[in-house]
Amino acid sequence: FENILSEARKYALNLTIAHQYIGQLIPQVQHAVLGNTGSLICFRVGGEDAVKLKPEFEPLFGVKDMINLAVGEIYIKMTIDGESYDPFSAETLRVLPPTHVSYRKEIMEASRRKFSISKDDAAKLIAEEEATIIRSAEEKAIIEGKAKRKEKEKNGKKDENVDSGLESPDEKSGSRPKSVGTSQEAEPMI
Repeated sequence: FENILSEARKYALNLTIAHQYIGQLIPQVQHAVLGNTGSLICFRVGGEDAVKLKPEFEPLFGVKDMINLAVGEIYIKMTIDGESYDPFSAETLRVLPPTHVSYRKEIMEASRRKFSISKDDAAKLIAEEEATIIRSAEEKAIIEGKAKRKEKEKNGKKDENVDSGLESPDEKSGSRPKSVGTSQEAEPMI
């Protein structure tokens, strides 16, 4: 990059380099920029940058001058047709109000036409959606109720078998079911 800057004038290369502070540039680039710059514009800067820029603007402007610039005030050092001129102060143009009329109302109206509906239509849509939700909830309750009745009916038949005196085959023979497991005791032999 430093080589490009040193050859820039030969090739009529124009660059606009804007930084928040000079410390963002590595030292080699700082020296190349300040050594090969034709026109230099300085807004209010911090102390470190003012010290680095002082040689460019002295004897007319010092470190304190650059630090104390007001908003919109600048110091300029220009080179015109290869000749360097003394630095001078100036003020930037204030931001002018927009020359065109605001399109805010037109944009809002276009958005309303494209993306909105009337209040009555919205109320109808909401009512229809609520009715669908209520119907769905009622249908769900009916389905769940039928499932519960079937389950009760199944459980009711099992209970009827017990209540009606039906006995299991083991109960009829009078034998007890053998317990299953590894901790059975052996029957004594006589």
